[in-house]
Amino acid sequence: VGCISAPVPIGNSSQDSDHCSVSLALVDGIPFHSTIPGRSEPQVGRWHAGRNRISSEDDTQTNYVAGSTEPDIFHTVLGKNGEVDWKKLWSLPSSSDRGVGYELPQDLLPIAADRPSTIDNIIYFSDRASEGISTALQNAFPSSNKLALLASSTPFLTGRPVTLFYNGQIHSSGAVGIALLSSPPSHLALSFPTLVLLTPALPITSAEGNLIFSINLSNPTRLLLSAIQKRGLSHSGDSTSVSKEDSFYVGVMSQLYHINSGDPSRGTIALDTSMAPKEGSLVQ
Repeated sequence: VGCISAPVPIGNSSQDSDHCSVSLALVDGIPFHSTIPGRSEPQVGRWHAGRNRISSEDDTQTNYVAGSTEPDIFHTVLGKNGEVDWKKLWSLPSSSDRGVGYELPQDLLPIAADRPSTIDNIIYFSDRASEGISTALQNAFPSSNKLALLASSTPFLTGRPVTLFYNGQIHSSGAVGIALLSSPPSHLALSFPTLVLLTPALPITSAEGNLIFSINLSNPTRLLLSAIQKRGLSHSGDSTSVSKEDSFYVGVMSQLYHINSGDPSRGTIALDTSMAPKEGSLVQ
């Protein structure tokens, strides 16, 4: 779906240069084309209404314009003295508002009837009279976000009042767009299948640079050695003997930091990074 519209001014770019904006998106949506009429533009000049007056004894029969199914507007606004009631005339609704239903495009009817709440966003391009499609979409999908762009007039460019594109076809009126279906909320789960969890999440209580001085107000190196023994990862019974090939990490919820070294007496743990997690971060 698309349309021809005037470019949006960008900085100091030349207004004479041609601009083309193309978007390719793989989304779960329903494209549609609408022919719902909008409000007619006001016409300036004289108005001539052909009318076929039907006489009746009580003068209560509704008159109709010849060849039309609508009531004779001229008869409606005529007063008893035969003068036109101009206030009543200008208060009459336009033809597009007199009992014309705003039926949705065929592509949107099934989901509007069964699952209207599954439409999150609607993006569409319309001709200069967008009242019909906007009213229909609002009535059918009141909770959806709607973004519309009015196409520019293109009579001298393409010979059409406006130029709309839909499914490889060109349209001169109406609206084209896409209704985007809601997607299930995303959940992030980070796992490290080759690693063994040694401790629960504990807060860092002192750190500077790439050094951690205390975790949960305790000696971080001794916490690590104690966790290794409890997990049975020690190679020599009660004493802790870890191979140089074994790697240990400090992990926050979204990142791992490789442990370079640790000092049981001082308790400091050095990480393979320029900046250790901030104080208050939960680590494992």
